[in-house]
Amino acid sequence: MLFIGISYPNLNVSLNTIFSKIIGPRPQTVEQGWLQVAGSSGRMIGPITMSALYVSYGPRWSWNVEITLILITLFCWLIMKNKMVPLTIPKEYSEFHDINDPDMIKKLEPLEKDI
Repeated sequence: MLFIGISYPNLNVSLNTIFSKIIGPRPQTVEQGWLQVAGSSGRMIGPITMSALYVSYGPRWSWNVEITLILITLFCWLIMKNKMVPLTIPKEYSEFHDINDPDMIKKLEPLEKDI
């Protein structure tokens, strides 16, 4: 319980920070809202479901569900790895761009097609 209490807030902040960097310099309210809905739903439904599974079938099926979810995540990650590309900022969102953002400074160099 001590480790969960210490690590959960740190993971939550890290996940939200990474997600906001992925979304980029555009309005993020809807995407951040759905991230919170998904996380809150998982924290609400997950323990109840896993407890019921454990009580009914024992620890073996609880572990099987965990392993299956990890394998599905890895499989989806491998399938979609080519779709993970660096963010390019459309011109219509240039007003939201922060010039001092350290993650975006290295991307301000012109692309070959712009030269």
